[in-house]
Amino acid sequence: VIMAGKQYGLILPKKESLKPRLSVFGEESDEGEDGTDWVQKALKREAERSVQKKQTQLDIKRALEQDETVFQYDEVFGEMTKKKEEAQKVKKAESQKSRYIPALMQHAERRKREHERRTERQLQKDREAEGDEFKDKESFVTSSYRKKVEEFAKMDAEDHHQEKIEELMDVTKQKDMSAFYNSLYKQTVEPENTLISEGKMKVKIDKADKKSKEKSSDKKSRQYRKRKNSTTSGSSSSEDEHSPKKPNTEKNPPATPKVNIWEKRTVGNVFEEALRRYFERKAAKSMKI
Repeated sequence: VIMAGKQYGLILPKKESLKPRLSVFGEESDEGEDGTDWVQKALKREAERSVQKKQTQLDIKRALEQDETVFQYDEVFGEMTKKKEEAQKVKKAESQKSRYIPALMQHAERRKREHERRTERQLQKDREAEGDEFKDKESFVTSSYRKKVEEFAKMDAEDHHQEKIEELMDVTKQKDMSAFYNSLYKQTVEPENTLISEGKMKVKIDKADKKSKEKSSDKKSRQYRKRKNSTTSGSSSSEDEHSPKKPNTEKNPPATPKVNIWEKRTVGNVFEEALRRYFERKAAKSMKI
């Protein structure tokens, strides 16, 4: 009895469905569709292989046309190993170099030159102390000594320049904040000025192109005007020669001095006067209270 999906009573297990047995000569039979199917598949596989072979042959031919040594694997492998060994040797040589020896050598060379320069200064002082004692003696100057003296003069100029830079950059010697404001001005305002100047240059180039076009269009009319005015140029020039020249009474306007907005102006007497006025106002307020 089966009611609403539930079964009551004796429940027997279902019999397993037996798989059909294959015939011994099923694969070799030529009858029906099953016999011709494997033949078609084999032919299809052979056709695909032949197409692939043709494609590979074409690829090989194209590769050989581009480079004849494309399939010489042994030679290429030998070159690759040689390049790899050379790169490893270069890398090993670079790793063996010291990181600090070149800088130490430069400092040692500089100290040696400074010692020679000090010795030369001492000799110069001794010569000046001798005076005219050996004036009548003949002196010789070799090219190497002249070259060394030029190097010493160059080193003196470099040291003097470096001392000036250090003096300017020394914070303890700064009187006010003008250096700070100057650097701030350069960092903030100058990039904007460069952009503005580039924009002005573009506008000028556009105006110049427009003017050149206008000149080319008005060329014919100007030539006609020149011919027309050539007849009257003689009389006008003679009148200009007899007429007295007017004196140039126009005066150039005085150039306005540039004001540095970052420079501190309330210093010295101006600062003292402002401080005095402040104390006077403060005293007057305290008297009123």
